[in-house]
Amino acid sequence: MAIHDEPQCAAVCPVDCCVPDDDNEETEEQLLAKQDFMHN
Repeated sequence: MAIHDEPQCAAVCPVDCCVPDDDNEETEEQLLAKQDFMHN
């Protein structure tokens, strides 16, 4: 479940450089674990 329908970096990036990698998608749980690691 995503918070936004579209990645926010892609929504505001002035060029089309944010390319999703369908072979390396991370789950919300993985991303929250990275956030916790980086901000604590």
